[in-house]
Amino acid sequence: MKEGNVAFIIHTLSNGGAERIMSYLTQNYSTAENKYLIVYHRSEVEYDFSGELISLDIAPSNNVFGKILNYLKRIYKLRRLKDELNIKKSISMLDSPNIINILSKRKDKVIISLRNHKSKEYSGLKKLIYRKIIKFLYNKADKIIAISKGVADDLIENFKLDKTKINIIYNPVDKIKIQSLMHEKIIEEHILNEFKKNKIVINSGRLSYQKGQWHLIKVFKKIAENNNGVKLAILGKGELEQELKELVKSLGLSEKVIFLGYQENPFKYIYKSDIFVLSSLYEGFGNVIVESMACRVPVISTDCKSGPKEILSSENLRNYDEDKINYLDYGVLVPCFKDEKINYDSELSNEEEYLYKAIIDMLDDSNKIEYYKINGEKRLDDFSLIKIVSKWEEL
Repeated sequence: MKEGNVAFIIHTLSNGGAERIMSYLTQNYSTAENKYLIVYHRSEVEYDFSGELISLDIAPSNNVFGKILNYLKRIYKLRRLKDELNIKKSISMLDSPNIINILSKRKDKVIISLRNHKSKEYSGLKKLIYRKIIKFLYNKADKIIAISKGVADDLIENFKLDKTKINIIYNPVDKIKIQSLMHEKIIEEHILNEFKKNKIVINSGRLSYQKGQWHLIKVFKKIAENNNGVKLAILGKGELEQELKELVKSLGLSEKVIFLGYQENPFKYIYKSDIFVLSSLYEGFGNVIVESMACRVPVISTDCKSGPKEILSSENLRNYDEDKINYLDYGVLVPCFKDEKINYDSELSNEEEYLYKAIIDMLDDSNKIEYYKINGEKRLDDFSLIKIVSKWEEL
């Protein structure tokens, strides 16, 4: 039975985990009479989607008053669209689209999705402002979707959101599509040669504070000193790119670390790697973990809030210790880094030492690598597109 017209609202459909999930959702959502993808700018649509594309087309602004005015314009435009298109359900992802979705409510059911561990996401004045906004506005939504239990607990405990409105829906993984893309050839000959000649430890994500890549680079210094045939590959771009490249240079790792930049198809690089490492300080879910599992690559992750532990473990955790290396059913967890500031000291912290040991143990144990390749792929059944999208359709 069709449920009427559904709007999917996000600022852009390119270069991001939430954006990729919205792409999957629009393509596989089957109970809508008509689907409308509403974005801020038509030019920023790179992922595939299904439905009619509508752009709010409001030029960005760099000053505070301009940003506020843009919010008001987007709310006004979206409110008119909801009336004109007879929208019955509006699904939004990320803070700005969530805010305009709530404030443009008409007769539609407003569903917002929170993609990160919000209490860790911001700092300073921005943290104070968003904390107030979340507490005041988000309870006005009809449904609040948290992408992990950790995110849900954070929203209830730290933002006092109504737990009766919160549903936990994990991110889906398009296993078939990923396993098709991962077999594409790496066309850059010099990079292909590096992947053929060396064992590759790979990381993928925005080059930002949240993703903690400087910890992995510091750890890799010790790995490179004792293991000549191992290289680190880093996928992504971001505000810390130049700083991370300078760190690599200062540690004498220029020949050992490969910066791959943003890649439209990251899976062909992950698939040809030996280990995937998530070095994040916090997450909402950790899409790239399940994507690496789909690429049949074993995963080592920090035990950050939230997501990795839920993905890599079964429900019944035995002998789990957050201060040690945990070899779980579907991957390996190491203690999360405790320092709040970027620290480039050459001496490794206890947490960095644990990450070093976990990587070395995995590189030296082919049986362990094979075990996590097989078990990781089994875990994907819990995140299948059919299973996850049906939960969205039931809201």
